[in-house]
This record gives sequence, structure tokens and C-alpha cells, in this order.
Amino acid sequence: MIKVIHKWSTYAIFMIFFLLTATVLIIDTKIIHGVSVAKQFWFFTFLPVTGIIACMLTLRKSFYFAWNHITNLNMIVMTVVITGIYLSTNTHEVMKTGTLLLVITSYFYFLAFFQLNKTTDITFHFTLIALAFIEVIWGYCQLYAYLPSQNSRFGLTGSFDNPGPYAAFLAIIMPFSLYWTIQLIQKLRAIVRQKGRKGKTEADNEIATIVLLLFLSGSTLIGTITILPATMARSAWLAGMAGSCIVLFYLFKIKEKLQKLHKQHPKGYLIVFISFILMLSIACYGIYRLKKDSADGRLLVWKISLSSLKEHPLTGVGIGNFPAAYGEAQANYFMQGNSSPREKWLADIPEYGFNEFLQIAVEGGIIGIVLFLILLCSTLWYGLRNIRHNPHTVAPLAAFTAFGFVSFFSYPLSTLALAILFTLLLALCNTSQVQVSSRGKLHPVFIYLLFLGVNIGIIYPKYQTRQAYAQWAQAQKYYDMKIFATAAESYEALYPILKVYPDFLFEYGDALSKTGHWDKGNRILSEAARGMADPMIYNLIGKNYQAKKQFHRAEYYFLKAHYLVPNRLYPLFLLAHLYQEMELPEKAFQTAQQVINADVKINSTATKEIKFKMKQLAKNIQESSFLTGVSHQ
Repeated sequence: MIKVIHKWSTYAIFMIFFLLTATVLIIDTKIIHGVSVAKQFWFFTFLPVTGIIACMLTLRKSFYFAWNHITNLNMIVMTVVITGIYLSTNTHEVMKTGTLLLVITSYFYFLAFFQLNKTTDITFHFTLIALAFIEVIWGYCQLYAYLPSQNSRFGLTGSFDNPGPYAAFLAIIMPFSLYWTIQLIQKLRAIVRQKGRKGKTEADNEIATIVLLLFLSGSTLIGTITILPATMARSAWLAGMAGSCIVLFYLFKIKEKLQKLHKQHPKGYLIVFISFILMLSIACYGIYRLKKDSADGRLLVWKISLSSLKEHPLTGVGIGNFPAAYGEAQANYFMQGNSSPREKWLADIPEYGFNEFLQIAVEGGIIGIVLFLILLCSTLWYGLRNIRHNPHTVAPLAAFTAFGFVSFFSYPLSTLALAILFTLLLALCNTSQVQVSSRGKLHPVFIYLLFLGVNIGIIYPKYQTRQAYAQWAQAQKYYDMKIFATAAESYEALYPILKVYPDFLFEYGDALSKTGHWDKGNRILSEAARGMADPMIYNLIGKNYQAKKQFHRAEYYFLKAHYLVPNRLYPLFLLAHLYQEMELPEKAFQTAQQVINADVKINSTATKEIKFKMKQLAKNIQESSFLTGVSHQ
């Protein structure tokens, strides 16, 4: 009876942790930003529950864990993060930092769960494979129009709002699918050969279980390989290949075969090595040429990010402040006049750095990136050591490597579902370091209670945010219908709760501007600028100053919007009309000509209309100048 109760309690605990990991699948189309926000609230709901379970697990007599370098480093990171929360005056930074802290604590909860028994880590291998299987099916349903995409600009997103994170999720889990497909095939062959030695029923049950798991891993592997090309996410392709190569390298003992080849046939080894490097170079060049503009755009983002890092090298600009810092750095870069026409054409307003290492350096400075690199190296070190005791560690280790490849070209840690996956991989690579021993170890019950208290302290105020999001959706209807006075009143009531969200602040500030509340509108828009780099914010601020006849301040913000993204025509359009109102015809004419001669990135109806109006303005100025000259004669 006790064994049955223990078994069912283990299942119940597993389901809670599974629901936490299943955050990736959650969407809610009824609220604004329902793809990302619904995941946040789901995570906020189940994280304290897993924390309570982890605290209960620590009360068992057998529960102690070894404080290795990974654990110590996470404690340091958490201390830095908590300090940052209480020292920061930027509400947007506090929100981002708090979410990061919650994700970090999930690592310790996963560690506690993996002490339940020796197979809990393997159970989570197949949990991840099952989640990837669901995402593959979801993606194919979107490709064939059975299910809607989560983003109108892309046909394939899975449960994400962009094909990039979707492809990254599948590519990171791909090593698990490959590893267990090969392992289960080998095990199935061995059982079939030994079937006569075991009881028929026992062998049949084991075969049925293996076939079921093989179907899951094999179909997920095939589905991932076939759907990844449709995402056009090149970083995910590289990550999937890198992780898979590690699995194949280990399972088929390629290292030993290469060493043998090197001893027996040195020239053959050299040919193999050169061929591999050549094929890799051709593949990388082909991937680069496939979307050259996108690749060059990311190189520009990295270049601007490095210049931002130089401004705050030691401690960075603060967690969550990358967009605003990047926008400031990019505007300064183009204002200096050292940029090329190609760079001006490529420029955009990225929300992320498309390189986690660089973004962490910008936000956390040298201190932050050093801590992160130590964490990665420690995980790889312990993962390699753990393979000796637990060969199955090769799967999470390969997936962790794939995560690193994705991080070099994308923004996985800025996506909640992938950040949770990151902490889970940390714990899986570290499972054999969790040892049942009472000698020289620290009983963590008080630390886990501290984690739980921190979780509740951060999460509890967020429950009212969900209701505020629903009210925002209602208020946004008035905003979209251009009933700005009613929208502004609704936004004012929601401001104390939603003031940490730049999109909300932008709409609120715009509604205030449209109703003549120019000073208050500029204050709200300036708050929005701390969390996002969008030239429309500065356009609106400039228009408000223009309405107040503060022309020089309006000129400053229109120019700032222009230099932020030089290929946008609208800031120059506003600037030309401002100069006309200031009775500066020469400047107005020059600005209009700049718009007329500009190469547009997207030749839309709006850009055609802007150019047409600028031609009319330039023509009117010329005619006015001609008539003035005639009258003087």
C-alpha cells in the first residue's frame, strides 16, 4: 500500500513539474500579446506550486545536495539580480529582472525533483521530446492552414509569436530525439535477440513500451528535420546540426575511429579533416547568402551593440534596458556621419541583440558576461564528467551545446519558454552532482523557503496584471476606432499597473497627444522610450512640441527619430513641414529633396504618398521663391 501511494505521489509531483515545463504550449488569443503574456501567467501560477513541492522534498531525511560550482554561481547571480531589483528606479528594469530571478529559481526546483528517483531525468528527456512532437504537429497544421499562425507576418510559428524561437525550441530538443531513437533501436534489437531467454509476456510488454517510445522519438526527429527548413531560421539549422553531431560523435565512438585512422592512415585522416572543413565552410557561406540582408543586418546590430557596451563596460545598462540603450547608440552612430549607405539601408529597431552573449554584456557589463560564461563552462565541465556515471547525460549536454549555437545568433533567453528550457538543461547536465549524503553537505530547506518567499513576493502583485490586460484589450478598441478621449481615460486607470509595458505607454501617450494633453503625453512617451527604441515615439514627442510652438525642441526629436532609423521617411516628412511652418524654405526644400531621392526599403503605398507630398512641397517652395524673386525685380 505504501509503495502504491509513493508511486502515485511521484506521478502527481511529475505532473506539476510537467505543467511548468509545458509553459511553451500556452496561448490566449483573448488578451493583448496573448502568445507571450499567457505563458508568463501560466509560469507565474505553477512556479510557486513547484516551489512548495521542492520545499516538501527537502524535508525528506535522504535529501541533501552537493553545492558545486554551478549552484554557487547561480546563488551569486541571484544575489546580483535581487540587489539590482531593489536598487533600480526603472520600473521596466525591475519587471525584467524579477522575471529573470523567477526563472533562475526554477533551476533549483528541477534539481529537487530529480532526486525523487534515478529515472526522473530520463522521464524529462521524453517530456521534452513529447513537447517537441506537439510543436511539430502544430507547425504542420499551420503550414497546411488547419490552424492559424500566431503572427500574421509568418505562416509558421507553432505556439510562439515568431518562427525564430519556434525553430530554436525544436533544434535544441533535436539531440534528445536523435539520441533516444538510436538507443531505442539498439535496445529493441537486443531484446528481440534475447526474447527466448525472458518470459514471453515480460518481453512483449518491454517491446511494446520501447516501440511506443521509439515512435515518439523517431517521429519527432523526422518531423523536426522536415519542418526546420520551412522556418528559414538559419541559427536553428546550425544548432540542430551541432547538437546532433555531438550525439553521433558519442554513440558511434567517432573519436576512437578518427584516432585509429590518424595512426594507420595519416593522409586519409588529413583528407577527411580538410573535406569536413571545406564542407562546413561551403554550408556556412550558403546559409549566409540565403538571406544576406538579414545576416548583414545582424552584423550591424552587433557593431552598434559593441559601441553601447563601451559606454557602460563594467556593470552594463541594466537588465531589460537593451532596446533603449541600443536605440541611443544607433542614433549617435548615424548622427556622426561615419556610416555607409548600405548600413543606413539595413538599419532597423531590434528589440534584441541577436546574440545573447553580446546582449548580456550590454545589459550586465563585463561582470554579467563573465558570470554567464563561467556558468556555461561549468555546465559543460560537469556534463562531460557526468557522462562517465550516467551515459544518458550526453543528450542534455548536446542540447545545451545547441542552445549555445542558437544564443550566438538569436535571443533564446529573452523568450520565457526557452529560458525555462535553459534552466532545465542546466539541471539535467548536473543531475549526478545531486548526491544523497549527509556528510559535508548543506541541508537546503531554509534556502528553498527563501526561494519560495522570493517567488511569492514577485508573483503576487502580478495577478492583478492579468485583469488589467483584459481591460487594456477593451480600451484598445476605442484607441483603434480613434476615440482617443475615452481611450485615454481608460488608460489612465490602468497606468499604475501597466506602466512597465512600453507598448501600453506608447498607446497611452499617443491618446493623450491626440486629445491635446501634450505635456502629459510627452511625459508618458518618454517613459515608453526607456523600454523600446521606436522612432514613432520621438515623432509623437516632436509633434507635441510643434503643437506648442516649441519648434527647436520639435526639430531635435524629429532629427533623433530620423537618425535612429535613417531609411524611414516619415521623420523627414514631419521635419520638412516643420521647417515650412518655421518659415525656413531652404531647409524645407532640402529636406523634401532628401525624401524624394531616398531609396526606400519597402515601396509601400505610404512611402509613395510621402514622396508625392514632398514633391508637391518642393514644387510649391520653388514657385514661391520664383514669385518672390519676380516681385523684388
